[in-house]
Amino acid sequence: MRIDRDAFLLTVTTIAACHAPAAGTSSASATPADPGALCDELRAANARSATAVGGGCQDPGSGPMPMQSDERTQRASLAAEAAHGGFACKAEAGGAWGVEIGDAQLVAPSTEGGPVCTWKVGARLVFSDTHGARLALDLDALEGNLGARVVIDSLYDLDGDGRPEALVTLVPATYWSCGERPKLRLLQAKGDRIVDYPVGSAFDAVTDADGDGRPDRIDSAHDSLPSPMEGLCAESVFGPPLLLHGRADGTFSRVDETARAWMRRECPSPPADPGSDVVCARVWGASQEEVQAKLPEPLGEPGTQPYAASTLGEKWAAIEPPFTLSRDAPPPLPGKRGP
Repeated sequence: MRIDRDAFLLTVTTIAACHAPAAGTSSASATPADPGALCDELRAANARSATAVGGGCQDPGSGPMPMQSDERTQRASLAAEAAHGGFACKAEAGGAWGVEIGDAQLVAPSTEGGPVCTWKVGARLVFSDTHGARLALDLDALEGNLGARVVIDSLYDLDGDGRPEALVTLVPATYWSCGERPKLRLLQAKGDRIVDYPVGSAFDAVTDADGDGRPDRIDSAHDSLPSPMEGLCAESVFGPPLLLHGRADGTFSRVDETARAWMRRECPSPPADPGSDVVCARVWGASQEEVQAKLPEPLGEPGTQPYAASTLGEKWAAIEPPFTLSRDAPPPLPGKRGP
C-alpha cells in the first residue's frame, strides 16, 4: 500500500498558545451526516483561521525587524493553502479525520541567512463521526512529532466498529539522520479519546504482503532497535524487516503463517556469514554468541562515532527473534523481496 503523495504536508510548529487539552476533547454538535461534508466544514474553518492570522512577522526574541520575505506574501500563502483545502482531511464511511488550524502566526525563525518571514500554526488532529461526535488531539501530544509536517495517509475500519482508523505520518523537516526519518502512527477514535491503535509494535512502513486487502505493517525496528548514530540506518545494515500481518479480526501478528512466509522470502536460507546478515542468521536459528563471533572488529576508539556505529551489530544480535524458520514450512510468499 502506497502513501498518498498528493496529501498536503502541513507545516506544524506547536506554540504555547495552541489549542488544549492535549489528551483530547469530545463534543456533540450538529455536524453533517455525509463524511465528505465533514471535511468541507473543516476546510472552511481553517480558511477562517488563516484569514485571521495574527502577528506582524516579528522575531520571537527581538520583535519587529526587516525581513527577507514579504509579510503580505506569507499571509497570502497561508490563506491560499486553507482556501484550496490544502490542510489534510480524509473521509470514509463512518467519519472523517483532519488537521485543524489552531493559532496561526507570522514569525521570523532564526536562519543562517538572516530572519525570514514565514507562517507557523498550532494544530490539532480531529475526528468527526457521522453522528455528531467530535474528538480532538493536540499535535504536541503525538509522541514523535518533530514539528514539521503531518500527513493523513489513509483510513481503514480495522476493528469493524464503524469508525475508521487513521494512518498518520509525522514527517521531520530534515533528514540528517535516521532518527529524523518519518514516523508512522495508527490512531483510532476510542470512546471520547484519540489513541494509538493496538498494533503491538512500532512500525515504519505499510504493505499488503499477502494480497488480502488488509494493511500489514513492516517492523524494521524489531521492537527494540538501538538508537542509530547520525547517518546510519541500522536496518539497512543488519538485515530485512519483520512483518506485522493484519488479520480479519483487526489484530496484528508477528508469528502467524503469513508473517513467517514473509520472512522466508526475505531470508530464503541461512546466510553463509552470520556476521553479514544478523537478522536472517538469528531467524534461522543462529545464537547470539554465534552471530557476535562473526561480526567485524569495532572501528576507532570507544566513545567515538565510528566505534558506536560499528558495535550496533552486537546489539542487533542480542534481539531475540519472534520465531525460528525451518526449510520446510512455511513456503515463502510469492513475489519480490521487500515491501
